[in-house]
Amino acid sequence: MTTTRRNGTWAALATLLSLGVTAPHAVAAGAALAAPADAELLTAYRADGPNQKVQTWDQYRSWVDTFYKGNFMSAGWSRFGEATLSAVKVPEARQAVAAELAELGRIIGLEWAKDASVRKIDTSDLRRWNDQIAAARKADDGSGKATLEALRAVRKVAENRR
Repeated sequence: MTTTRRNGTWAALATLLSLGVTAPHAVAAGAALAAPADAELLTAYRADGPNQKVQTWDQYRSWVDTFYKGNFMSAGWSRFGEATLSAVKVPEARQAVAAELAELGRIIGLEWAKDASVRKIDTSDLRRWNDQIAAARKADDGSGKATLEALRAVRKVAENRR
């Protein structure tokens, strides 16, 4: 019986670790930094007829994955978000930054992943916004104020591009 309980505990721990959950604040961060589930992606893909004509579902899904995980040219949204969140020391501000990162990631990633002939957010936008958010992160005093302002400013522009 002890072995079974221990095995169950280890299985639960292994599951949590595979999800990247290592501390209470990691749950919020993980949610903010992870790619949306396939159901959300498929809904977004199906809602865009012009993109469906030039890009397959698998291509779209792959580009969303690249946005979050990165490639040889970029670390991706997840790592960028981790760095952005790590600079914020105030717990309430961390939650606000995590929420803003989650929403901004979805806005940018779901648009950027579309075929180049259709999308309204391109790689040059990503570079410019990355620089803007990174500069705010470096200037932030740990309160999250400068970071939140930059994230919200970028979000406003990105929302107008969709």
